[in-house]
Amino acid sequence: MHYLKLLSKSYKKFLKEDLINDLNDLDCANFVCASHFYYPDEPKFIYGNQKALNLWELDKESFIGMPSKFTAEAIERDDRQKLLDEVNQNGFIKNYSGIRISSTGKRFMIKDAIVWNVLDEKGETIGQAVRFEDYEYL
Repeated sequence: MHYLKLLSKSYKKFLKEDLINDLNDLDCANFVCASHFYYPDEPKFIYGNQKALNLWELDKESFIGMPSKFTAEAIERDDRQKLLDEVNQNGFIKNYSGIRISSTGKRFMIKDAIVWNVLDEKGETIGQAVRFEDYEYL
């Protein structure tokens, strides 16, 4: 829960609004929310709500700890990295769209996503998170 508090607090800092009224409801929210943490070797998922797990067709045990780059096909990873670099520079980005892939190979377009940096108590970036409702299977 500690990480989710940081995720929510960071969202409020950058977007000037609450991510969700009650953080206890995030797991069953009607939007996709996922976050990776900057582990020493590479960013890996530390959180995904039920909508995220359903979309990527993974259970929590398979999702948590998975390198987040694997949610994009290899050909899309450069664009994904450019997005993450922009978020690192600006703190957040709105209206992001990009192609992702589920664990079973289903391709989908994320639309109008918000991506933001997750900050620790010292204000240091420790990860990034995404929130979106709109997507379309390709």
